[in-house]
Parts: sequence; C-alpha cells; structure tokens
Amino acid sequence: MSYIYCFDCKNEVNRNFCHLIMGQYVCEACFHEKYAYCDDCLRPFNRKDLISNYENALFCAECIIKNYDDDCPNDPPVSVADRNLILCLCGLEHS
Repeated sequence: MSYIYCFDCKNEVNRNFCHLIMGQYVCEACFHEKYAYCDDCLRPFNRKDLISNYENALFCAECIIKNYDDDCPNDPPVSVADRNLILCLCGLEHS
C-alpha cells in the first residue's frame, strides 16, 4: 500500500482513499469538510468557491456564468411599506 500525507491535515493516509484536488492529495475527511464537486462540470473545488442554488446544488463560477440566463427576470426591490400594503390588500396580516 502507498501512503502519502494529506495536503490539508498533514496526516499520513492511504493513497487509495484520497481525492486529487488541483494536483494535491486530500484525505476523505478533509475532502468532505472542505471540498465538493461542481454539479455541472463535476470538477472538485473548495466549498467556499462554490455557489449553491435554491435546490442546494453546487456550482463553480465558470458554470454559473455559462448557464446564466439574461432573459430571467430579477425580483424587484420591495420596501417594507409596500410589502405591508400588499399583505393588507391580500387580506393577510403583516408581522
């Protein structure tokens, strides 16, 4: 068996139970704590570099840009007063 040192925690681990992240071997524990795969391109990234959508899927910046839809409407800003008026007109109490 081949043993190496994890790039993150520096512990000695079996190479067969590691992930190769940008040329560095990372143990299972560190991978699950700090890294994940982009759900579109399936490449590994540091979790802090991934963006999650409303379904908790994770995407890298490149895939977010690639899949961006210019025609998708943005939610308009709504003031608290307007929100309360809408709730009142709908017969709902505001909290």
